[in-house]
Amino acid sequence: MESSIILAVLLAYGAVICCLNRARPLLTYVSQFVHESGHYLALRLFGVYPLEFKIGDTRLMCRMTIQTTIFSFHLNTNKSTVVVSGDDIRGLSWWQRLVVYAAGAAFNLAFGFAAVMLVIWYFGFANTALEIVTGFALLYLALELLGVTSLICFDCLRQTSPDGQQTDGYAIREILEKRFGQ
Repeated sequence: MESSIILAVLLAYGAVICCLNRARPLLTYVSQFVHESGHYLALRLFGVYPLEFKIGDTRLMCRMTIQTTIFSFHLNTNKSTVVVSGDDIRGLSWWQRLVVYAAGAAFNLAFGFAAVMLVIWYFGFANTALEIVTGFALLYLALELLGVTSLICFDCLRQTSPDGQQTDGYAIREILEKRFGQ
């Protein structure tokens, strides 16, 4: 009897994970939107108007201009970025640049933490096998929203990400090295 319950739980968990894997592109899109929103809001906090807020790089879905910033949303999630003129970013102090680069990861962590807390609040402590499976599946979803798909931003040793962009972690490392030496 117990082995059939364990098998049912494993099969249900596998089915839920399979469904969430199909949702991975949407989760990646949300994660990148949250990440880039962190950079955008940090820049706005310091009075800088980014030139473009861009999610993805192919097949334009939507484009709009608000104040001086072009917001563009593309179907593919490669190369999401907030574009700022070089003069604007150089005009910020070292600690302001540090905040701007760290804001993306900070927003991912805050959003993911909120998602985990929502799961815990909604389900509380699991009493049945189905609640355990559902809780694990929702925890997986919350971890995806944490930015697990884009944890490359924490890599301070790698200069560029697989798509050729400078990583946030490397930019933070450069700022700190210039400010405090090696």
